[in-house]
Amino acid sequence: MHLPDGFISPQLSLPAYAVAVPLWAWGARRHFGREAAESLPVLGSLAALAFVVQTILIPVPGGTSIHLTGVTLLALLFGPLAAFVCESLVLVIQALFFGAGGVTVLGVNALAMGLIGPLAGDAWRKLKERLILKRSFSGSVSPVVMNEILSGQLSPGLGGERKYVCVLFADIRGFTTLSESLSPEAVITLLNRYFDRVVDQIHHQDGAVVCFMGDGIMAIFGAPKRLPNPCEAALAAAKGMQSEVVKLNEILVREGAAAIQIGVGLHAGDAVIGQVGSSGRHDYTAIGDVTNVASRLEGLTKDVGFQIVCSKDVFEGLASNSDLTSVGPQAIKGHTPVHAYGWGPR
Repeated sequence: MHLPDGFISPQLSLPAYAVAVPLWAWGARRHFGREAAESLPVLGSLAALAFVVQTILIPVPGGTSIHLTGVTLLALLFGPLAAFVCESLVLVIQALFFGAGGVTVLGVNALAMGLIGPLAGDAWRKLKERLILKRSFSGSVSPVVMNEILSGQLSPGLGGERKYVCVLFADIRGFTTLSESLSPEAVITLLNRYFDRVVDQIHHQDGAVVCFMGDGIMAIFGAPKRLPNPCEAALAAAKGMQSEVVKLNEILVREGAAAIQIGVGLHAGDAVIGQVGSSGRHDYTAIGDVTNVASRLEGLTKDVGFQIVCSKDVFEGLASNSDLTSVGPQAIKGHTPVHAYGWGPR
């Protein structure tokens, strides 16, 4: 039993056809747009499948739920548009050969039973795919990168685009010497405890961790998610990282282990942000002079005696910079001198 059945007024049937006809044309052109000799067998087979699928289910009063469930299954297999076209063809056959429905109700029935189910099924499928993707890669990319992937905003191909970002580099001071006195298992445990704390600070400021390099970490602020002030976010993350190291050191000392210190370098400017590598294996990262300078500034932290060292570009991009101390122009290997500023106890 179709719902509704029999004659209905033009006020309802005409608008239904106005919506259904373009969808029929679009769906047929998209899924069955080949030569008639090739497309008709496919269309007929799918229509037959639609009819069989919806009739083998347990009948319910009114029959509408049978059609909705059956066509939803078809949508999960072949997509909502293909299911809509095939279900509409089934409704035509039922009207012509079994006297179910009629011309006036075909458009309404097609939309009610051939479109609602497929759209619901397709929405469920997409949600399931998003959940699977998120579970599979949530530990491999930062949340801001994952959100861009799920929304389709992040291009999967190689290459990138120029964006203004603030780049952060952090490193554990004297880690090579420290690791000599630890077993490989103890080194991994220490690194994971450290990264677990500092990465949260980066993510809290909407930054993206793009790579781990031994005990080092590189993050960018301002891409892929645009930020009102990437420099503010990066400095806040750097300060948060230092606070977390203090907390971690309290635990390490209680355990009888050596405390650690980290240096953080910050630089802001234009960089090419995107996928870099080979077609078979690539990473989301930032390329440009801004990354090189940020790395060099991190290396200066021990020499100038500050926990965080940033460039003049970062300093001038801050709304409040009174807690930063100028250390003057600093020689950067392979680069012209950079005016730097420090934060934290010497």
